[in-house]
Formats: sequence, C-alpha cells, structure tokens
Amino acid sequence: MADEWRPGIRRELLPGRSEAELAGLSLGAAVAGMTAAVLVLVLLFLDARLWVWALLPSAVAVAGIAAGGLLDRSAARRQVREAQAGYTTVAAEQTDLEYVEPRTGLLVRYAGELLTSYELRARLSRVRAAR
Repeated sequence: MADEWRPGIRRELLPGRSEAELAGLSLGAAVAGMTAAVLVLVLLFLDARLWVWALLPSAVAVAGIAAGGLLDRSAARRQVREAQAGYTTVAAEQTDLEYVEPRTGLLVRYAGELLTSYELRARLSRVRAAR
C-alpha cells in the first residue's frame, strides 16, 4: 500500500447503480413479492370465495418475485464489472478488491487489507462523516 488509509480518499466508480444498490433493490422486490404471495394464501385459506380479492396481490407477487430475480442477475453482472475495475461496493466480498462506499465513492478498505467487523464499522462511520 502506497498510502495510509484516511477518510476522504475518493475512487472513480462505474456509471449506473452499484452492486450494493442493485442487491438491495432485488431483496426489496423479492420480499414485497413474497409478502403479497402470503397475503394471497391467507385470503384463500380464509375463504376460497375470496379469490377475486386475491387477484391483485397475485399480480404483485408475480411482479415482485420476477423483478427481484432480474435485479439479482443485474447485481451479479455489476459485481463482475466492479471487480474488473478493481473495487467492490459490498463489504462482505473478497478482500483482494478495494471496498468503496457505494453512494460516495469513498474508499473504506484497500485491496488485501484485513479488517475486523468493528474496524470496518468504524471506518464506514468515518467515511460517511467525511461526505
């Protein structure tokens, strides 16, 4: 490492949503779809004649789960592109890449640097304060 880490070191990010953002959107869409699916099951369990009221939640369930899957594939493609650029925006990823805070592009961890979860949280706090 050429430099000692300090908050405020900025890295150029690829244009578009980061892997972290896409993964979060994927999770949100899938959870919304699963919640709607559970609502459909509850309605049909209560009374099968309520099937008309289950149509809208069924559509939401299908759309949410499908969107979650598509966003998950987009996040996987973005992960490859970020790795090719030499960084990651997901803290739990491999340590051979620089970890960059996805909203600001500020460096949190140099490539190859091992940090405990406490150190990582402390650095994230310092990076977010440096925005």
